[in-house]
Amino acid sequence: MMYRASAARAAMAAMTALLVSVGTAFAQEQRLVEEVVARVNNEIITRSQYLDVLQQTETDARQNRSPEEAERILKDLKPRLLDLMIENILLVQKGQDLGIDVEANINRQMTEAARRENMTITEFEDAMRRSGVDPAETRNRLRERLMRDAVMNQEVLGAVYRGLTDKEKHEYYDKNADKFMLPGELKLSELFLAVEGRSFSEIETKARELVSQARAGSSFIDLVKKNGDANRPSYANGGSIGSFASVDEVAAPLSAAIKNLRTGELTDPIRVADGVIVLRVDERRDAAPKKYEEVENDVALALTYTRSQEAERKYIQKLRDEAYVKISDAYKTAVATTAPSSGAEAKP
Repeated sequence: MMYRASAARAAMAAMTALLVSVGTAFAQEQRLVEEVVARVNNEIITRSQYLDVLQQTETDARQNRSPEEAERILKDLKPRLLDLMIENILLVQKGQDLGIDVEANINRQMTEAARRENMTITEFEDAMRRSGVDPAETRNRLRERLMRDAVMNQEVLGAVYRGLTDKEKHEYYDKNADKFMLPGELKLSELFLAVEGRSFSEIETKARELVSQARAGSSFIDLVKKNGDANRPSYANGGSIGSFASVDEVAAPLSAAIKNLRTGELTDPIRVADGVIVLRVDERRDAAPKKYEEVENDVALALTYTRSQEAERKYIQKLRDEAYVKISDAYKTAVATTAPSSGAEAKP
């Protein structure tokens, strides 16, 4: 089961991914003042680390966005930035405590990235260094992200998923059956008579005769071959014009003519700009909910996701309650007003 992040987790993941590509450049800048912003158990967040993430967040928010949209994003993110950094450390520490190993996944992702660039891993890392990116730092950032996701999968989403009862899943399915639909399909064939060289009256009369023959049992494909327009793309396919998801995908006035037809039925002749057309419904299957037994796992995943944000919030709260988190007085104003109070207090 793949981990789907909440808004806060997604924001942190996005910032971490960006730091993979450009964080090293910031880290190499000289800082006149280095101070501890926060202590998280046996780790610290320094002023330079905080400023790096703040700078990158501002850069990302303004990229390909209007100034108004960028300011809206920053107004939401900046007060939560230090909280997100603290939560990131707590999740990584938890992963280490659980003995989670993500090294194989790191190597796989780095190898895949190199392959996409048609390089060996050695060539790829050399190219990273030439562009100012430290491969070791990249691996560290990737390790953090993968560790966070693994912890959330195992400790939060996995627990929610395993705790679902059959009754809860059935109730969710009954209320949300429209989310688990078998798509409809409409297969059509046409018999087209071109008006070129003839009058509409003539070809409409001919089309009605052919419809009568087809309804009496004559092969529609044979009628197309003997009477259809050989220049029509569908002619070579025995009149077949393909599949549609529903009647709504068929252009008017044809859609209205086939709206109530069942499989095997034909329309009356329909006049169009360049001739007369008769449509046959070759196959029709309306969209319908899949059986519960066919989508039970999908139902469980969807229900897990609907509960994930609250479960994540509670889990992060638990980690903070159990941790030693001390924020320097000068940076307490950088903490969101909604942050857990325990996150700003030292614990003995």
